[in-house]
Amino acid sequence: MTLQLNETADIDTILAAESTIGYDHGGTQTHKALRLMLNSFSADVNNPKIAIIITDGASFEPDETQRAAMEAKMAGVVMFAIGVGDDVNPHETSAMSSNPDSRYLFQVTDFRSLESIGDQFHGRDCVGKQEFRTWTYTT
Repeated sequence: MTLQLNETADIDTILAAESTIGYDHGGTQTHKALRLMLNSFSADVNNPKIAIIITDGASFEPDETQRAAMEAKMAGVVMFAIGVGDDVNPHETSAMSSNPDSRYLFQVTDFRSLESIGDQFHGRDCVGKQEFRTWTYTT
């Protein structure tokens, strides 16, 4: 089952088709998603901006992904990054997450394991001063 973002379906239809949903393997253009996310946030400085990035691989353009993540963090977005499985690029997820990694970076073995880290998000103070990493980009 493929459901486009501009389509609607009732919950019963989606749940009934859940087991037939395939997974399209391939890289992603994570930098475009990060920039879309950043542009979607309210300009209101009083609204906390929090992102949870879940990835099971590596982006097509890691340098652009690092740049987009830094742009988001510089704009005040608190970035949680969750790597799923063995194909994750740990340098890329670390670059996407806010600092320190011990607070904002997670790794799980599979998508079912996401539930195991859910409790770590409850009651977390996400509105604080972030530390920033310095990166050297290659072009």
